[in-house]
Amino acid sequence: MVSLLTGAGQLLNLGHEVVIAAYFGTSWMTDAYKMAMVLPILFTLELTTIINAVTIPVFYEYGGAERASETFSATFSAVLVFGLALTLATSLFSPAIIDVVARGFPVETRRLSSSLLRISSIGIFLAIASLYLSNILNAYRRFALPALQRVFLYSVIIAAIWVAGRTMGVRSAVMGYTLG
Repeated sequence: MVSLLTGAGQLLNLGHEVVIAAYFGTSWMTDAYKMAMVLPILFTLELTTIINAVTIPVFYEYGGAERASETFSATFSAVLVFGLALTLATSLFSPAIIDVVARGFPVETRRLSSSLLRISSIGIFLAIASLYLSNILNAYRRFALPALQRVFLYSVIIAAIWVAGRTMGVRSAVMGYTLG
């Protein structure tokens, strides 16, 4: 079941790329979207590795319900504070970040990338919290719900583009990412 859900999530990831190509083509707006999504995706991938390496072993170590609850409370608070700090820093410094990573883009594309990065930075916080909670579920051998993450994420992105793509443009994809 987990493998099927993971596979479905990957297929929806491909589907979301197809939908983006169909709605926005190879335009400067698509370039801005792709650049704005690099950091949230990179942070999420790196933090997945870190959180996976820490969360599950800690919860197996503290198997008792009371100690696991205390550990969860303390570590979840720390993860949320870190996620909030990373989100605020990314949002605040988004113009400078985009100027560094997208130096070759025209000014208008960099401006849109910066605006989209500000929106998608909210997704950094939400992804970190979601990753942590997924790992807690995995530690308690509840694998199906965490496996649904990608299915839900890419379904929401596709739906957001389908519903608001013509009116909001590429911002609809970033809003879908943030909501998903």
